[in-house]
Amino acid sequence: MASTELSFNKKVAIVKLILSSLYARKQKFMGIDAKQKGLFFLSNIPLDRTTIYRPDIDDTIAKVQLGGLPLDLLYEAFPQFEEFTGVLNLQPFTSVMNKRLSTDKAWPKLDIDTETDIISMKLPSNTTALVEVSPEIQEGGSVKVGRLAPPNLFELYERIFRHFNSFVEQPLERDVQIPTAYANDKIIMSDVDLKNDEKGTVETFRVPLQDGTNIPSFKEYLSKRKIPWTYRLLVQYNQHQNAAKVSVSYRDDWVTTQTIMPGTIWFPFATNLH
Repeated sequence: MASTELSFNKKVAIVKLILSSLYARKQKFMGIDAKQKGLFFLSNIPLDRTTIYRPDIDDTIAKVQLGGLPLDLLYEAFPQFEEFTGVLNLQPFTSVMNKRLSTDKAWPKLDIDTETDIISMKLPSNTTALVEVSPEIQEGGSVKVGRLAPPNLFELYERIFRHFNSFVEQPLERDVQIPTAYANDKIIMSDVDLKNDEKGTVETFRVPLQDGTNIPSFKEYLSKRKIPWTYRLLVQYNQHQNAAKVSVSYRDDWVTTQTIMPGTIWFPFATNLH
C-alpha cells in the first residue's frame, strides 16, 4: 500500500509502532546517520558513554534496517532524519511528538542548532500542565530531544557488532518461538546445547529472552503486526574458553534487526551444583 493511500492517523500508528513499540520503549536512544538510508541503531547506551566505550553487562544495541512503508513514513514525518548524524533521546522525543500530534494533527518539526549540537522540539503553545520529559523544558517551550553526533558514531556501533561477531568458532542458528501466553517483561529461558570437541562434552547454555530488551517486543510490536514471525538465536561459541555470546535476529517485510548485549558472555548452565 502506498503512503498516499493511508489516513494521517494510520501513518501516525505505523511511525509509533517503529519508534515506540518495536522494543517496547526499553531502548532509550536512537542513532541516525544521513549517509546510511534506513539503518538505525536503538540502544540503552547514552551518547556520552560512547566517547570511550566500556561494555556493561546490561548494555543492549539493536541494529535495525527499515524498508518499505515504515521507512517512507518516517522520512515523510521527519525529513531531517536524512540530513544529520545524531542520537535522539526517545523518551522526550516521543512524548513531545505525541503532544504535538494530538494538538496540531500534523507532524512536528525538529529544530537543530549546529552551534550547540542540540536537537529540540517545541511543545504545543497551549500546553499548560507540566510535561514529564527529560531533560527539562528549554526557553521558549522547546524540549531537548537529542544531540548531533560525531560522524564516527555509526562506525563505533559497527565496530562493536564486528567485534561481537568475531568471537565465533562454532556458529549456531536456532529458530525460537515464544509461547502465545507470553506476558510483557516475562523472561523466557531458551536452552542451547553445544558440542565441545576439546572436552568431548555437550554444554548447555541457558539464554534468557526478555521482551523489548534483547528481543523485539512480542507484546507490543508482533502482536500488532499480526504476521507469521520467528526469532532466530545466533550463538557464537568459543570452545577454548567454553563460553558463548548470543544475539537475536528478527526479520519481516518492514524491519530486519539484530540485537546484541556486547558486555555479556554466557557460560554453561550448571545442572549439578552441590
